[in-house]
Amino acid sequence: SNGVATPKRTAFRAYGSIEESVSDFARLLKTSPRYREAMAAGNDAQAYVNHMGKSGYATDPEYANKLNQILNSGTLRAALAPRTAAL
Repeated sequence: SNGVATPKRTAFRAYGSIEESVSDFARLLKTSPRYREAMAAGNDAQAYVNHMGKSGYATDPEYANKLNQILNSGTLRAALAPRTAAL
């Protein structure tokens, strides 16, 4: 809050399965105007992450930067290489 890390208690949704969680997340992204720009990013993962960061999805102001570091990491690229080579 105002550049200072502040612990917060907040409610989280509980799901019976991973599938329910992912389905609810997809519904949220599709129906909320807040995430319209992120969804419009299409297949551009970096743009999606940047828009999610600007949307207020996460409380961490460095959320988008951290996810982009992961997207651009050698570790992720190495993990995806066998899958993308098969495409």
